[in-house]
Amino acid sequence: MNRHRQLLNALSRTPFVDSTELAVILGEPHATVYRVVNDVLANGIIGHICHGAAHLPSSHCNYLTGMGISAASEALDFDAVISLHNRRSFCVVRQGPALRRRPLYDRLWAIAA
Repeated sequence: MNRHRQLLNALSRTPFVDSTELAVILGEPHATVYRVVNDVLANGIIGHICHGAAHLPSSHCNYLTGMGISAASEALDFDAVISLHNRRSFCVVRQGPALRRRPLYDRLWAIAA
């Protein structure tokens, strides 16, 4: 699995994680992860927000953009990417023992109603 795909996988499982935490998750040096994050950020696949508190230094929390969700769904075979009317998207990924698709569809239909 290449580094971009590993990053997409990690961000899909742990959104709003900073590059230091990603380095631990991926088992890679921080400099390597930082370089990959900046590369993917420049392509619009991920975005970041500045997060901090009065007693904690600020950090950039990374997340998948709409383009990133699409890229992750293609690269990682996500279950569903749902586009909303306001050009926002969200994805559904089943983990662990999978349910049949019909109960998942019924739940999504109930949420939409």
